[in-house]
Amino acid sequence: GMLVNEGCLAWDAPVQSYVPQFQGLAKDQVTARMLLAHAAGLPAWRPLFREVAGRSAAFALVDSTPLEVEPGTREIYSDLGTILLTQIIEVVYGERLDSLLTRRILQPLGMTASRFLPPADWCERIAPTELDPWRGRMLLGEVHDENAAIMDGVSGHAGLFGSAEDLMSFAEWLLEQMDRRPAGLA
Repeated sequence: GMLVNEGCLAWDAPVQSYVPQFQGLAKDQVTARMLLAHAAGLPAWRPLFREVAGRSAAFALVDSTPLEVEPGTREIYSDLGTILLTQIIEVVYGERLDSLLTRRILQPLGMTASRFLPPADWCERIAPTELDPWRGRMLLGEVHDENAAIMDGVSGHAGLFGSAEDLMSFAEWLLEQMDRRPAGLA
């Protein structure tokens, strides 16, 4: 919503107008609205972490991943679509998602116990997620999702840590934003 409100993104503009590297059959039909609705036709998941190393290579692999179905014909949750939205946000703002989110949302809302890449002194308040066979260790204070892990732990689909209190503050802010929206806007 922030991108649209600031005139930086049009819901129905082709994704290719923001990320020209997003190429392939029928990808010229994919819009940000479709990505948000998980109706872009992208696969639900792909093991990027087994295929590439690093954030830019992950974006490039998502950009070149063929669509599974024609855009707009099926709704299925897609991590790849959310990763592509992350790429769009970073291209438009010229800033990585973690610093942008902190500067534009978390700090203004006073959400001091939420962030990507939590510092070591937060670990006593973070529950371990698993003994991860890929990384060969117990995960504590680092993103569980392997694809987000190869993206330096920062992606729109996974990696944000936060307290219940901060989550409640964010939910209240979202409800306020919905209340301020003019009638008839979706």
